[in-house]
Amino acid sequence: MTKRPPRARCSPAALTELVADERGYARHRRTLPETGTSVDHLFVGANGVFVIDLVHVPDADVSVSRTGGRFAVGTEMLTVGGSRATHLVDAVHEQCPEVAAGLADHGQGAVPVIPVLCFVEAQLPRRARNRRFGNVRLANALNLTDEVRVEGPFNGDRRFAMAMSLVSILPSTA
Repeated sequence: MTKRPPRARCSPAALTELVADERGYARHRRTLPETGTSVDHLFVGANGVFVIDLVHVPDADVSVSRTGGRFAVGTEMLTVGGSRATHLVDAVHEQCPEVAAGLADHGQGAVPVIPVLCFVEAQLPRRARNRRFGNVRLANALNLTDEVRVEGPFNGDRRFAMAMSLVSILPSTA
């Protein structure tokens, strides 16, 4: 298991605002039963369930570089503060299948589970296309709302059912 940077303990204020506006449900500090790892935040929105992993890296630059082209296999590399950080992507990816499996066990199998890395106090790329690493969305406190509030097929009743399923399958660590 790779060592991760320390995590911020506070929940993003953006999630609190979305819950207040009835755009979704937030669950904080949950334990995955199979692996025992902790999920920082889950947000149940109209587009699915977002698994949000907080990464506290004050004043670090976050960048995504891509190599390869039209005729060569492309590769991506995530850099945080000048160091390669693809292990952060791997860590949030490892959490998603367990969340999806738990939802499927509760009759919520067709729900997309979307990984998000939220960098606290870091500088993200300006271009939106560079705020993605594969299927992982890269966010900070300023643009987290934009990443999770997108419109989707799940109405308020379905979001509530998904949130209640998450409560029953993922115990709180707090």
